[in-house]
Amino acid sequence: MQFAIQSKAGDIGLAGWREVRPQLEESVYNTRAHPSFDPSLKRVAVLVTTGRLKGAAAVDAQEFKESIERRTDSKVEFWDLLTLTDWLCDDPESGLAGRANTGFLDIISSASNGEVREPDLERYTRKWLEPAVDALAVASIEAAVMSNTLRTKHRLDLAAAVALQLLRAAVVTDSSGRQQGLSASARRLFVGYATELLQQTRPHLADPKELSRVVAGPFAIVTYQVMAVRLFEIFGLLALVAEATGTHDVAEQAREAVLALARTHPGSARPASDGFAVSLLAPVLVLYGSERALCRRYLKSVAEWLLDRHDSEAEGLGLGSVSDSEEQIVERLLGGALESTQATLRRQSYLAAVILDLTWLTESRSLHDAIRDNLETMGIHAVEPAVDPERARWRRGGDGVGGPSGLRLGERYAGHEHSAEAATTSELYDDLLLASVSRSWYRFDSLRSLYVAANASGAQLSPGRFSN
Repeated sequence: MQFAIQSKAGDIGLAGWREVRPQLEESVYNTRAHPSFDPSLKRVAVLVTTGRLKGAAAVDAQEFKESIERRTDSKVEFWDLLTLTDWLCDDPESGLAGRANTGFLDIISSASNGEVREPDLERYTRKWLEPAVDALAVASIEAAVMSNTLRTKHRLDLAAAVALQLLRAAVVTDSSGRQQGLSASARRLFVGYATELLQQTRPHLADPKELSRVVAGPFAIVTYQVMAVRLFEIFGLLALVAEATGTHDVAEQAREAVLALARTHPGSARPASDGFAVSLLAPVLVLYGSERALCRRYLKSVAEWLLDRHDSEAEGLGLGSVSDSEEQIVERLLGGALESTQATLRRQSYLAAVILDLTWLTESRSLHDAIRDNLETMGIHAVEPAVDPERARWRRGGDGVGGPSGLRLGERYAGHEHSAEAATTSELYDDLLLASVSRSWYRFDSLRSLYVAANASGAQLSPGRFSN
């Protein structure tokens, strides 16, 4: 079979069909005008349209198809919007035909081999922020291919991360509000993958030993903690976003999972490095809106973990930074007991800054003060990067994201009891979602507004709905 294709944009009415019909008929019999065709092979005349055949055009097109196929050996096909959409859903990679770049192919190859890491995805998807005319269209297709590949490799956590990276592209490149549809699609994509992960995880949440068997191996003591904290983060975000998008049953299941992880899984209170500090933001907000005593116990456990990791008498080396590799993170967690380690005690801590923020926002003031005193006594410096949000654009590093600086707590917490007029807007929830992409910084004012809203409700947080 050889295909002769005519393409038209948009819907085709009867007048438009009468214009294109002779072209289709000519493509069936005219060999001399198309010398590349092999006259011995059958032909298929195809009309491709990004719309559909409307009204009488659809009826006449069907008559034309039957007439051609009755009189000749050729066939006629119509590829309309629904057909193209089905193909893209079945094989999103087809949308990149002829334009897939080397970096993208490397990511897909790494994902297929089980070698890709979340920082690799974040660095690659920064290109989606570039001001190209079709950047968001390409980003949408690449995100679909990447997330589907990761899903087939049982990495739903990374597939959910790609969805949030697509949300970053839609939010930061959309100054006119025209990409609300893409933002909504990215949120739905995240909810879909996070929900699938939730359904797979729920049967294992009753027993920490059962959950730890999923990552059984020589480094399970580390991988279990990483998994537990990552699930804690994803389910916290899912509980908030699903509620805001009206999926109340999923939101309730995610909330129950957050509570279960906080109650029975010690790994959820042991962030392996500063890169997991933002993992606490959403689930602690869920705990605060659901069970405040548990919220305070959880924060106390995280603080104890942080202090223990900096205790030189217990061979602590501190925790790795946001930019540290997996090997460096593991060396800090386990290397204190080894003579061969070259790591020295790291006294800067972004996790400490997050804990101070969360204990303040949850009104755990005595715990907050005790943590500050212990940090000072042990010489641990709570730091965060100096960030220009407009330039940083929710990137983890690079332009707009500076080096670490100490917290000015007096200025930071001034006006905590401010009005929460904007506390239910979708922008605040997007800020929380995108903090999981940047991982190195977040908007404290947005987080504070969400806590003010939760406090004002007196119970479980009731967020505003996203715009679709």
